[in-house]
Amino acid sequence: MICYEFAEAFAPAILDGTKRQTMRRPEQRHTPDAHEKVALISGGRVLGIATVMRVRLVGLTIRPDGAAAVCFNGFFDADEYAIARAEGFEDAIARAEGFADAYE
Repeated sequence: MICYEFAEAFAPAILDGTKRQTMRRPEQRHTPDAHEKVALISGGRVLGIATVMRVRLVGLTIRPDGAAAVCFNGFFDADEYAIARAEGFEDAIARAEGFADAYE
């Protein structure tokens, strides 16, 4: 079973169900398939076991206005700001920057 480690700051949102997605570099570990079970860990404790509902190819691209933005399966998500807020970021640009910083 794949184990995903999360920062302590994300634990409450994971436990209450508001954080329901994560972005991981595929070359770092096995990418789970849809319907596969994964363990969610934070601070050395298991928060729970989750079932992967879908897997999307995620990329980082530069929008015409010069801002970094996350794209899914090669396209911008229509609600990228809602996804960013659900993950605890101020907006989609902060999410993209956080992703870039974590994985450069």
